[in-house]
Amino acid sequence: MGLFGAQLVFSMIMASFLQKLSQYFSLAQTVICYRLVRYMHPTDEELREAAGIPPPSSRSRGKKDARKQNGAAKDNSFTVPRNIQLKLTTAEVTDQDVVHLHFFTEYQWLVDFSSCAVIVYVITELFYWMTPHMAAGEVNLSLIWSLMALLFILRVLWSLTAQYFRGEDGGERAMCIMFAFFCLVSAMVVLVINEDILELGLDEAYALFSQGSNLFLATQGLESSGPASKISIKVILALCSALVGAFLIFPGMRLAQMYHSAQKYCADNFILRLLLHVNFLSPLIVMLLWIKPIGREIFTQVTWGKYGILMSSDGYESFRLWAVVAMVTLRLCLLTLHLQAYLNLAYDRVQLMSKEAGRISSTELQRMVARVFYYLCVVTLHYVVPAILILNVLFLLKTLGDGSWCSSAICEDYSQTEHERAPPSPFAKLPDAIGSSLKDATEQFQVAIVTLKQVFPPLFFRGILSYALWWLCGVNFASQVFGLTYYSYFAEQQ
Repeated sequence: MGLFGAQLVFSMIMASFLQKLSQYFSLAQTVICYRLVRYMHPTDEELREAAGIPPPSSRSRGKKDARKQNGAAKDNSFTVPRNIQLKLTTAEVTDQDVVHLHFFTEYQWLVDFSSCAVIVYVITELFYWMTPHMAAGEVNLSLIWSLMALLFILRVLWSLTAQYFRGEDGGERAMCIMFAFFCLVSAMVVLVINEDILELGLDEAYALFSQGSNLFLATQGLESSGPASKISIKVILALCSALVGAFLIFPGMRLAQMYHSAQKYCADNFILRLLLHVNFLSPLIVMLLWIKPIGREIFTQVTWGKYGILMSSDGYESFRLWAVVAMVTLRLCLLTLHLQAYLNLAYDRVQLMSKEAGRISSTELQRMVARVFYYLCVVTLHYVVPAILILNVLFLLKTLGDGSWCSSAICEDYSQTEHERAPPSPFAKLPDAIGSSLKDATEQFQVAIVTLKQVFPPLFFRGILSYALWWLCGVNFASQVFGLTYYSYFAEQQ
């Protein structure tokens, strides 16, 4: 049987699309320009007319032109009252407008690549569902796409967070550091919670990894005291959790700001307001599904009258996967609504300024309006990156954790104890050298893959990736709550 099979064709088609056809069609540009309206900054003439300031005379214009030619050009700004009555003009967002925005290149590449990765994964899953006999002997290339998407996401998050550390204002830098320490302490608390309450499966994952690695080292004739201790692994997980928290604090606060603003524009639409609330609370709802007394026991053990038990243990595993998919889908469907709420901040800021006393420079007022649209791609990244990150971790959890989208195909029950599982199969000794022929190299590569699967069994990946998925939802929701508290209370007090 082939090493990659038909899925190699899917990957090559998507790679060709990214390389050849993306310049003619970009999903990222289509999404960011779909039914969005931006506010144009007022020109000097509009400001003078609204403030009742006469235009500069021709004599003063001649002197300014002479100073420009002599290299002594000065600031041509003027001041206007803050309570000036302005009517901002609007314009639809077009492809030509967004190509010059900050972080547009990163946004376009990430969205286009992630969409191709999702398509490859979905096609591969459908192919394996229709031909299950071909999945056993092939390497799933869709995992490579998901891993590459995760690397691109982490790079974008690193670039966005680095902007806060390079600025002169230390408020954003202090916020990242403070939330990182908060996540570090919270992760340490989560990692010591009993598995009977929070069923992440980390203890079981470590036990299987320790057993498999010891058998592998013994088979290869190597002497070792075993893998790292459980406390060392949990410390590493806590440090990684703190780093993720520093990355996701501002995306969560940005979503809370857009959520707070969008409610004002959907006050008369009950359905949209309900969807906004569900979208905001969806990470918390997903988190509760991993708390055993709230999630598994209610759905798989409690008898609901004539309906009986709602679902089996295997069905509950599939239900959790679909719940995460529903959360990500809802978040992406509400992207346009949240982005329009962000673009409306330009109008809100001008209206808020009109209630203040004093004067403001014309260039500062224009910059205040134009800055909102200039950071549109950054805001879009803040909104979509956590959702794409969670979706790719879910794909890895389903495939590497040996899960299933339907309850009948799950290989093992999650509640199965260690004594009920079959012992691991014996390890094959790895070859000392790579074979000279392509056939020998392919066979040796397959032996190495089988060995890795024995050292890192599905339940190991299920434990690690379940924790990663649960933690991402937790950090996302915590940062949203912090941002909502700030924008609904502290910001209004300023």
